Amino acid sequence: MFFSKSCEYALKATMYLAKQGDNKRVGIKVIARDLNLPADYLNKVLQILVKHKLVLSSKGRYGGFYLTKNELNKSLLKIVKAIDGKDIFNRCGMGIENCSGEKPCPLHNDIKAYRDNILFVLSNKSVASTTSQINNGVTFLSKKVQM
Repeated sequence: MFFSKSCEYALKATMYLAKQGDNKRVGIKVIARDLNLPADYLNKVLQILVKHKLVLSSKGRYGGFYLTKNELNKSLLKIVKAIDGKDIFNRCGMGIENCSGEKPCPLHNDIKAYRDNILFVLSNKSVASTTSQINNGVTFLSKKVQM
């Protein structure tokens, strides 16, 4: 699709943490199990989000990954940029190095419109807004995370 596998995992895990509630710590094994994702890989992805202050973590017996109201209010775009970088919305859909508005590839204008729409959605949707949709049963993260 459009995002890297790491970015997909980051979005799923962040939404999962949001669903758990403010300051609710969850261990990596539980997150990975509930989302059916590889724990070691997911842990590395979540550490990137911790580094960018998009997810919090604590060590120890009652440790784990969690979100506060501050992280819940951040846009999904911040997560995408932390994992896939800011240039994801500027790359040519065909991989042509010098593709631009002045010298477009055959798909440039169509892909740009698609990319601009995704950018708009991610900029205007917070982590918290996705949680209400999950909690209301309108959307889901996995077979296990629907309630």
